[in-house]
Amino acid sequence: MPIGNTLLAIACATAAIATVGYGMTLFNRNALVSLARKAYYVFTAAVVLMCVYFLQQILGHNFSLIYVHDYSSRDLGLGFLISTFWAGQVGSFTLWLLFIAIIGVFLIRRKSENHSAVMFFYMLVVSFFLTLLVAKSPFLRFAPEALAQFSGGAPPDGQGLNPLLQNYWMVIHPPIVFIGFSLLAVPFAFALGALARNNYRDWVKNSFPWTAVASFFLGAGIFMGGYWAYETLGWGGYWAWDPVENTSLIPWLLNLALMHGLLIERSRGVFRRSNLMLAMSSFLLVMYGTFLTRSGVLADFSVHSFTDLGISGYLIFFMVFFLALSVLLLLVRAKHAKTGADIKDPYSVDFAIVIGVFFLVLLSALTLVGTSAPLITRIFGEPSSVSAQFYNTTTLPMAIIIALLVGLSPFLTAKGQSFRDVMKRLWGPLVLSFVATMLSVFFSVTNFLYLLMIFSACFALFGNIAAVYYQPGRVGLRIGGFVTHMGFGIMMIGIVVSSVFSETEKINLYAGQEPVGAFQYKISYKGMAGDVTTKDNYARLEVDDQGERFQADPKLFIAKENQGMMRKPYIRKHLLYDLYLSPQDQQIMGEGNQLVLGKGETGKIGDYGVKFASFDMGNHGETGDMQVGAVLEVTRGSETKEVVPRMAFTRGGKQFIKADMPNGDGSITLTDIQADVGKVSLAFSGVPGTDVMDLLVLEVSKKPLINMVWLGVVMVCGGTFISYVRRWRLQAQQA
Repeated sequence: MPIGNTLLAIACATAAIATVGYGMTLFNRNALVSLARKAYYVFTAAVVLMCVYFLQQILGHNFSLIYVHDYSSRDLGLGFLISTFWAGQVGSFTLWLLFIAIIGVFLIRRKSENHSAVMFFYMLVVSFFLTLLVAKSPFLRFAPEALAQFSGGAPPDGQGLNPLLQNYWMVIHPPIVFIGFSLLAVPFAFALGALARNNYRDWVKNSFPWTAVASFFLGAGIFMGGYWAYETLGWGGYWAWDPVENTSLIPWLLNLALMHGLLIERSRGVFRRSNLMLAMSSFLLVMYGTFLTRSGVLADFSVHSFTDLGISGYLIFFMVFFLALSVLLLLVRAKHAKTGADIKDPYSVDFAIVIGVFFLVLLSALTLVGTSAPLITRIFGEPSSVSAQFYNTTTLPMAIIIALLVGLSPFLTAKGQSFRDVMKRLWGPLVLSFVATMLSVFFSVTNFLYLLMIFSACFALFGNIAAVYYQPGRVGLRIGGFVTHMGFGIMMIGIVVSSVFSETEKINLYAGQEPVGAFQYKISYKGMAGDVTTKDNYARLEVDDQGERFQADPKLFIAKENQGMMRKPYIRKHLLYDLYLSPQDQQIMGEGNQLVLGKGETGKIGDYGVKFASFDMGNHGETGDMQVGAVLEVTRGSETKEVVPRMAFTRGGKQFIKADMPNGDGSITLTDIQADVGKVSLAFSGVPGTDVMDLLVLEVSKKPLINMVWLGVVMVCGGTFISYVRRWRLQAQQA
């Protein structure tokens, strides 16, 4: 058995031992816990070694492995070659299993009252990925008879990486997302473990740090994907509400709801059943998203969807299994998951959080409905998807409410407050938000919902700044929540302004001709830097920004892998906007200016017919140099004239003696003679209809306040990570 499959078999065997050992503790049989723990460490070691071996096969160009052949090639640089590890479905499942295994090592070292039960349910998640890899191993080889046709016993090269994936974000983005997905399995296991043991004492304390770090990684991965799309794909946006994009967004939103729900449960002892359901739903929707993206059901509706590898049955089985298990435990234990009294004070921060959680869940549910539209409509007939307008219409009102709550909640921390007490501290953020909204009106923002979104986003920003200002020196690591909420406000301002008020002009540029204006810019096209069939090719543009000149180099090339046109925009950042130059197409216009003719053959150039009649050979030079001419019969309409371009062979080399076309319509040059086959090559200059025009179609866009999107994203992720550090320290202190 090959090394890779041997390591996979060891991983399966030891995972089975660990699962049984931890599972026996549910029946109060703890004799195998020590063995289960040791088996898990062996399982992790086997998975790590398997992944190292798999990467070695990729780096060593072992094209006898089907996966290595299908996704890598010899011309890839080291970074892109490593990224082929997770470029395909099988490789991404292998990477996912690696992260699950490593995270489990940290989980197994964190003791809790429900530890063995938690590990049992975590091992069920492990079993899911092992089953997929057994069904579709990354170490599958071509059949021996297929390899026998190659002299080296393997194909000389692979098919290579999809050109759209040959970007540095491919090296960073997928691992970050899969770490986030993997971390969501931990709160899921804690929820099932608490229900199975009917013990919820340390459920919040243990779950919160994992929930926070999962939000950090998954959120960072989502935002990286958005920037990747903006920087690389050339359509000018960063989020298209693609179903595959949504399958990572929905669990992230639910996990954010869980984070805030855990805060309420910790402080008030309420919301426990809801939190348990949120923890389970986040992971279950990762499973559902995996089914949508890996089964091929979205192949006609998503540019990111994978094709069906024949593992859909396994995906459906595990999805139904985990759903049934979660529902069963909830039904059996829900009445025992006691909580405190309901939150009745409308001026408390907990009340605001509950409303925010409700709208996060509602936003997730509506996004889920839109994402599932191809499946839902398939039941009633022809499958179809919803448009981006559906998402924009449903999310904007909820985003407004959430932003208002984010700005309001820091002022609701004191107990027994009245409406007047709250308003006394709110006037500053409200006034600043109103001023910002009026400035938006001055800049021609008239849509009421957009103005309301700008107001609420500014309120979220200024409200949290004021909250930090009112409690200097007492914030500490609690600042993570404030930073996250400030970042949310900044991000929403950037999203609204950059999406709604982006301006685009499409212009045609001809190489070597006068600049064309777009906005305040004048852009001239200097031709392509190289061959359009090479992946490093780019358009040479010179941009004049009101006297300041700079060079721009957007990429445009035909990918050898799929013969498709690949585009990468040029982005020039300014403080208040981005200049976004996206090449759309290149066309070589005109009939051409060269002919190759044999004796007696006639070709067409412009309005003329050109016949190669014979060679004119002899000593025609004044210095005695040898000259050869091509006797051409040039015809237009009923008139034919003889034209003889010549080539002179001198001591200094060849000289080309042009001949004028009839009526002064340009000239002809004899560029080559193939005497052995009786052919000549002719070049024509200035003949009407023969000039070749190099046309570049360019989209020029201005993206106002786009940098606020990226700044907000960094603050949201940074604040979430600070919150994780704070909770982890608190957990360590309470241990």
